[in-house]
Amino acid sequence: MGYNILAFVSGAPETDFQTARAPMVIFNYLGDVSSEGEKGEYFEPDSADGFSAGLDYYDPRNHDGSDLVVNCLVDGGRFTLWLDYNSGRFTGAQAQAFAQSILDNITALGGYLNAQSEALERTASDLGETEWSPEEFEGVIAEFAARGERIQRIYPLTPMQEGMLLEHVAHPESRAYRLIDIYECVRPLVEARLRHAVDALAERHEVLRTAIIHKGVSRFRQAIVDRKLPLTLVDLTGSDDPFAEAQKIRLDLMDNGYDLQDRTLTRFVYCKTAGGGYLIFATHHIITDGWCFETILRDLNALLRGEELTGSSEGQYERAVREQLSRDKNAAVGYFTKLLKGYENSAVVPSWGEVPEAERDANDQISGTLSAETTQSLAALCKSAGATLADGFNLAWGLVMGTLNRTDDVVFTTISSGRDGYSADVSDLVGLFINPVPVRIDTGKKASARQALIDLNRQSGQTRPHDFCPLADIQNALGGDIRLSGLIVSFEN
Repeated sequence: MGYNILAFVSGAPETDFQTARAPMVIFNYLGDVSSEGEKGEYFEPDSADGFSAGLDYYDPRNHDGSDLVVNCLVDGGRFTLWLDYNSGRFTGAQAQAFAQSILDNITALGGYLNAQSEALERTASDLGETEWSPEEFEGVIAEFAARGERIQRIYPLTPMQEGMLLEHVAHPESRAYRLIDIYECVRPLVEARLRHAVDALAERHEVLRTAIIHKGVSRFRQAIVDRKLPLTLVDLTGSDDPFAEAQKIRLDLMDNGYDLQDRTLTRFVYCKTAGGGYLIFATHHIITDGWCFETILRDLNALLRGEELTGSSEGQYERAVREQLSRDKNAAVGYFTKLLKGYENSAVVPSWGEVPEAERDANDQISGTLSAETTQSLAALCKSAGATLADGFNLAWGLVMGTLNRTDDVVFTTISSGRDGYSADVSDLVGLFINPVPVRIDTGKKASARQALIDLNRQSGQTRPHDFCPLADIQNALGGDIRLSGLIVSFEN
């Protein structure tokens, strides 16, 4: 009787189990005990025989009275079997034949399943989903199949993604989080090579093929879908102002090109001109962040040059998401609660009422540039204090906020890359990792800029292990007296 069955009868009315009987054959499958690696294995064996140290599966008490005891596991991608046998009832040749028969049947079954893999019915747990009902799962699978698409994996959303989804559901016409850039091409692109490059890019970075599933399900999820990324070609060789035409296409995509569940979230439009053209790259912030674009453009350029890229990110973002969700959120909230203890201000940029619509600027952005000398001077000051340039920028911003609010203790929100502390390197991985986190700058009456930088750098190091924590959870823990959102600072290296 297996332990999993005995667990269900514990505490039930007395049952007449015949405990003195021993089965002739015991079969134990111990699972995948390999170390975590690129294929997602999890447990590393500690002893030379492949079993974990401290667990003696050969102890006679584990199989007293049984004539054949089979223990098997998967280690390093290889199925391995051990057989203990009663030498008083079986010869070595008979035991060997019994063990080989098991291996032969597993080999035959594996060959059959591999041959039938496309026809086999997949369950939700096969794809990573464990909370949907069978009806929800079958409905989603059928919906994508009707479009000729096949779901490959399903996994949860991060808190940041849930927030973006909430914004999309509440304001479906909003342009928030829609990312569309226009890149100038210095020479014409060949359609066949561009199509190959886009396909290879989608294969290499599976997150670009993500769908956000939020309709008809009880738990919102993201899914990797076996689909092609849309590529549209537009001939603008006869246009007097091709860039203006490309901008119109961009605006049309911005207003009409997004549905998180029903449409592909990444697409390309190539606007051909006589001298080259414009490549429009559209994606959504719910699956990418600013740290992704260098990776995407680097790989796309390499593919357009005809290079073949090796390696794949298959499963890497899913593992990172699940790892993030398994972190100790209570400890993170506790850290930020302690960091902000005693803070009673509300740092804001004062405004003087609403600007009449007729007087509003068409361009809602202002940009400025520091001289190289000023930048180098700030970098040198930061380095002398053991701080980063980002620390220096945050300090400068904190001083401005302190002046505006007549205080030497301010809190504002900065954007963390969110890519530290994972068991695998995710620095070049395509996916959404960023997260807003509070920064507190208390300069005091007598603090120097150098000391403030030292303190701020120390705070940055202490915050880093907790920079995954949802801002809403921190706000809830603090109560409604402190407003953490509204002012967001992002420093990009």
